[in-house]
This record gives sequence, C-alpha cells and structure tokens, in this order.
Amino acid sequence: AGVYRVACGQCPSFYIGQTGRSMKKRIGEHKTAFNSGKFHESAIAEHCHSSGHDIGSISAKLLHSSHKSVRLNRLEEIETISAKIKFADHLLNDLDAVLFNPFVRYYYDYSPMQI
Repeated sequence: AGVYRVACGQCPSFYIGQTGRSMKKRIGEHKTAFNSGKFHESAIAEHCHSSGHDIGSISAKLLHSSHKSVRLNRLEEIETISAKIKFADHLLNDLDAVLFNPFVRYYYDYSPMQI
C-alpha cells in the first residue's frame, strides 16, 4: 500500500496514484481496465488505448509505503505536484481528482488556472 508511479514503457508518459491494496493487485486493475475496454477507469489504460501503446509494457514503482490515511493523501499530492512542475507534458493525472491541501497549494503556488 502506498503512493506509486506507473510508467508507460513506450514513451515518457506516467501516472502517479495511491492504493491501499498491494501493488500487484493495483497494477492488475489498470491492466484489467484496459483489457475490458473500461479505459475511463484508469489514466494509464486510457493512455495506452489512445496512443496504441502496449499495456504489457507498463512498469510500476512504489514511491512511498503508507497505509490509507491523510499522510498517504499528502504524499500523493506532493508527488503529483512535483511531477506536474518537472514533467508537465508527460503526467497523465487529472489534477482535479487529487485532494489538494490548502497549505500545499500555497506552498507550490498552485492554481487550477496555471496548470
């Protein structure tokens, strides 16, 4: 359980997410979304479908190990904002879906209009 990063494997695109389940199970869910045609359930599945990339090429890395908690939410938000700042063109996340803490928004000078 924790915050993870899934890389496309065929281009620089990637997704940052969190899960309370095992990494193996969560990555399996991304692949199942692709294989069942439910692309809207996974940003990485949608990317692979729309780009024609192979879902079998994705790779995942656990960035932070943590149980479901406010801490897990903060870790995900920090990783997502950091990725948006450094790799804006490659991040697949819907930033409106990430729970941003007002302090973190202020700290990173985040504004929905800027991103």
